[in-house]
Amino acid sequence: MLQETQQLLLVEDEEALVFGLQRLLQTPVIAVDTARTLDEANALINTKTYNAVITDLNLSPANALEGLEVIRNTKAHQPGCKIIAITAYGQDPLGDNVRDLGADFYLEKPVPPRTIKELLHSIGFQYNVMAPQV
Repeated sequence: MLQETQQLLLVEDEEALVFGLQRLLQTPVIAVDTARTLDEANALINTKTYNAVITDLNLSPANALEGLEVIRNTKAHQPGCKIIAITAYGQDPLGDNVRDLGADFYLEKPVPPRTIKELLHSIGFQYNVMAPQV
């Protein structure tokens, strides 16, 4: 019996994080698409179906909270999609905004890779969270 591939979108502007997280999270049954800008993220959200989106809130210096728009657009087009919002600038009011928009999780960087895998596992992604992390 073939297992259906789960779809994950990673929205992050920092190349090193994109590279590392994509390698960490992608498996034979989990496909990881990446977007580095709001426009790239919206194009993917509007054309593909995702089980979850991980988005940085600050995607560009010009508009520091573009990740909020990623959350809005995801919930408008894919209301059942789970969202993990990540920021390097933790502010309590911002966390409230993120949750009000529909994000399921709000994390402050740095986020240990194991934490991301555990959150994804908790919403149904097939990760062995008991395995040692490399």
